[in-house]
Amino acid sequence: MADEKQEDLARLFEAVAHPARIQMLKILQEKPRKFSELKEMLDIKSSGNLTHHLNKLEGIVVNLADGTYQITTEGKRALFLVSMLSERKRKGVIASYLLLSASLFYAIWLTFAYYLGPFTAHVPLVGLGFSVLFYCLLRLIVKKETNREDWQFLWSPLHKL
Repeated sequence: MADEKQEDLARLFEAVAHPARIQMLKILQEKPRKFSELKEMLDIKSSGNLTHHLNKLEGIVVNLADGTYQITTEGKRALFLVSMLSERKRKGVIASYLLLSASLFYAIWLTFAYYLGPFTAHVPLVGLGFSVLFYCLLRLIVKKETNREDWQFLWSPLHKL
């Protein structure tokens, strides 16, 4: 039973493992399309190539009696999973940039403090305070782009150290 589920999952991932097939699912999500429409919209020159992609999408896309291709419920789920994974990756990159920006701000603060004035014990602490404020400001700016789950995803490898 578990092997069947793993095989189904492997087939699903294989089906959406090509950009043309993902694009095809997005097109078919709008409405059913004929073979020639798909070929033109995907800018695929070879009918054999399109047939190959459609065969890979067996069970995710069905050929209706009138010759149109339609996305199945399983196909809609697959497309949803692909979009969720790509969104999570994008948000993880944004979270990484925020952390990197705050770290760079702190390094620049220490560099300027060292070269421009007396470097006392409180300079690193003030710099750290400003870095935290800078980080919070950046976080507020992109709050709509990220969520708590992304930050946990970013920090989880560090907690294992």
